[in-house]
Amino acid sequence: MRPALMGVGTAQSDAAANRRQFKPDGKIVLGQNPWGLRDTTMTVVAFKDVENGKPLANLIHYCAHATASGCNPEITRDWPGPMVDILERESGAVTAFFNGSIGETGPNLPNGRTTGTYKMALELGAKAGIDAVRAWRTIKEWRDVPVKIMVDDIKVPYDPLVSRESALAEIIKLGTEEQLRSQQHYSKISELIRWQNIVSEYESGAPHKTHYVFHQSIVALGPVAIVPFQFEMFIDMTLRIRHFSRFACTLCLSNANGSMGYLPSQDQICRGGYEIWCFRYGNTYKMVDAADNYMVSENLRLLNKLFDDM
Repeated sequence: MRPALMGVGTAQSDAAANRRQFKPDGKIVLGQNPWGLRDTTMTVVAFKDVENGKPLANLIHYCAHATASGCNPEITRDWPGPMVDILERESGAVTAFFNGSIGETGPNLPNGRTTGTYKMALELGAKAGIDAVRAWRTIKEWRDVPVKIMVDDIKVPYDPLVSRESALAEIIKLGTEEQLRSQQHYSKISELIRWQNIVSEYESGAPHKTHYVFHQSIVALGPVAIVPFQFEMFIDMTLRIRHFSRFACTLCLSNANGSMGYLPSQDQICRGGYEIWCFRYGNTYKMVDAADNYMVSENLRLLNKLFDDM
C-alpha cells in the first residue's frame, strides 16, 4: 500500500462488434450485425506513485465478449491477454482488464463472426492494445481522489409464475431429459428443467417470489464510478446509465459479484435469439420485460446518493 495519484484516459476502439446478426427471414443468430448497438469507448484508469511518479497499475475497461479464440480447445486469455501485455509493456505498470457490457457484443473478427481462432485473438488483441496505449497517453491530469462505496439492495419485479397445470403440460410436451439428450435437443433440456422447477415451487408450498433482489455495491474513485452487474447485460442499459450519471466516468461491469445469465433491453426481446431464450428460460423466475428500466433507474438512484456523498 502506498499513496497514489489517479488519471483517466479514453480512446475510440473498433475491437467490438454487435453479434446479433440478422438472417433474411428476420431470425437472429450469433454473428455480426454492422448496424447493431455497441460501445466503442475504451477507458484506461491509471495510478502512479505520489512521491516518484512511477506507474503503479492500470485498469482497462471495454465492452466485448472474450470469445475470439472460441473455436479452438486451448485455454487462453483470448484477445484481452495481448491487449493487457501491450499496455503493461508501454506503461511499465501491471494492468488488468475489466469487461463492460457484453450481452450482445463480441470481438470484431475478420471472419464475420465473434468466434474464431487463437491467431485471430492475438491479432485483435494487438489492435486493442494499441487503442489502450492511445487512451493511456491521453491522460493529462493526475489527482489524489477519495474512495467511496455505496451499498444497497436493488429490486426488479418478476413475472408471475405460470400455473402448475401449464407447467405440467409443457413437461409432457417436451418429454424426458433422456429423450431430449438422445435427440440432441440440449436447449430444450433447460426449458424442461425450468418447468420442473416451477412445479416444485408449487409443491413446496412456500410463497412465490415477487422480485429479484441483489445487494449492489458501487465504488467511486473520485470522478470514476464502477457499477457491477450480475448479468451479461445489453449495452442500451449501460449507455443510459453513463449518459445520466453525474460522475464524469461511469464504468459498468458484466458478470461481477455473480453470474445470472443475460439481461436484454426491451427493444430486443421481441426479436428473439440466443440471449433472449436464456433470459426467458435460464431461471425458474423470469424478470419482467421492462427489467432494463428498473436496472437503470435503481443504479442511478444509488449513483446520485454516492455523488452527493463525495
